[in-house]
Amino acid sequence: MNKQSSRSHAIFTLYITYKEGSSDDTKKKVKNSELHIVDLAGSERQAKTKATGARLKEGANINKSLSYLGVVIEKLSSGKDAKHIPYRNSQLTYFLSESLGGNSKTIMIAAISPADSNHEETLSTLKFADRAASIKTTTKANIAEEENLKAILGLEIKKLKDEILDIELGKTTVTNFSKGIKEAEDQRLSRRKKKEERKSTLEAELESIKEMLKVAENDFEEAKKEKASLQVGRNALFEQVGLTSTDLRENLNVDPDAPYLVNVSDDPTLAGCLVFFLKDGNTTIGSADEDEIDIIIKGLGMRGTH
Repeated sequence: MNKQSSRSHAIFTLYITYKEGSSDDTKKKVKNSELHIVDLAGSERQAKTKATGARLKEGANINKSLSYLGVVIEKLSSGKDAKHIPYRNSQLTYFLSESLGGNSKTIMIAAISPADSNHEETLSTLKFADRAASIKTTTKANIAEEENLKAILGLEIKKLKDEILDIELGKTTVTNFSKGIKEAEDQRLSRRKKKEERKSTLEAELESIKEMLKVAENDFEEAKKEKASLQVGRNALFEQVGLTSTDLRENLNVDPDAPYLVNVSDDPTLAGCLVFFLKDGNTTIGSADEDEIDIIIKGLGMRGTH
């Protein structure tokens, strides 16, 4: 409750991609990483802040998300193999799931006050930090192979150029036929015609591949930004019409902790459009129109039952 307080959680994420290999390699090793810098808002007590109205609601939301974070950290620090960590209870814990219990290195700084009036908050924060310090995470490199389209097309261009050169050199080789043998002459002309046709075809393919190479050399970041923008817009639209997972649970009277499946797609306008809540016990997925199939999904690679 001061002019400097943002009264919100601030999250800054830096995405890093490092590619190993020269421009001539047909495959490159790609390392991906993310750096999250998170500033959590401090908990607030209405008895001290005397907040009302919108300010009181803001403080309640801050405290609610911090409480969910405390539950997650307590389960992770218990040392037991918990069957379920409630990351999805809040947007904050869902975003921090990889940092808290995934493939990551995490540093947490706890801010406390020496004032007597903040004794309870200081003690609570120290206990919170102690539990967080006991969480152990393991890290491994995120390495994948990526096809180098530019190098692949370069090899194909060289191959086509060599073939065209062979054809052009072959045009100067004339077999000495006897002038009186018409059949041999016809064969020579036929072979020459086929070589000319093959050369024209290869030159057309070469031009086509060069055009593809130009496209491959363009900046793909614009396409990635456009995709991310569409994703954000789609999520915002879903929230406006009440189609988030939380709203769906409330509207369909589904248990808040019920697990569910969400579809993924390269097309951002299609990703996340399907939500399937899983019932207690066994849930059967498949493409067959039968009574024992709970979730029917048609498409390539879908068996009768999964």
